Amino acid sequence: MFEQGFLQEVKSLLDKGFSPNLPTMSAIGYRECVDVLLEKITVEDAKTKMRKSTRIYVRRQANWFKENDPEIKWFSLDSSTEDEIASHITKCLTTQ
Repeated sequence: MFEQGFLQEVKSLLDKGFSPNLPTMSAIGYRECVDVLLEKITVEDAKTKMRKSTRIYVRRQANWFKENDPEIKWFSLDSSTEDEIASHITKCLTTQ
């Protein structure tokens, strides 16, 4: 993300007047970039914090979305996934 200009994106948002206190600026990565730009942490520290926050978020999602939840339709990624998803959506829309 950093190699593709993430830090510059956040700087641009701040330069345009977006507050670092906005809820959207608290998303993983944005708050760390703000801290880098404010020279509170280094880029390497930001990357470390982002990895840790991402791992925590993944664990939280695993608790929210259980494999045995009957309300969730899970799909395996393979060549037929797109057709299967489209078929499932169509079925859901026509049965409501």
